[in-house]
Amino acid sequence: MIYIKHAAIKIDNTNLLGKSHADIIREYFNKYNKRCIGEQGFFTSDNQFVDRKPAYIIALNAGQIKPNKREYLLSEDIWGEGGRYIYKNGYIEDITYNTDS
Repeated sequence: MIYIKHAAIKIDNTNLLGKSHADIIREYFNKYNKRCIGEQGFFTSDNQFVDRKPAYIIALNAGQIKPNKREYLLSEDIWGEGGRYIYKNGYIEDITYNTDS
């Protein structure tokens, strides 16, 4: 079953991954001293970038969230206790970079 692994921001062919979009934006600014401008979405367990609406359906079907009236996903919707993502296979604290070919 596919599930949501990370919040993601896509810039050109690069996916910036992290716990939340705010964390990614902050880490990007700290590293490059410039604004992080890109498409916000999520990275799935099968390594696909999806925007907020498909991410909502994926997280709902995977049991990561309960239905809500927005019908799109926010990163905080899938945080567990202690502010950690509800992951199937562990937790990634630091921002990681994945470049699509």
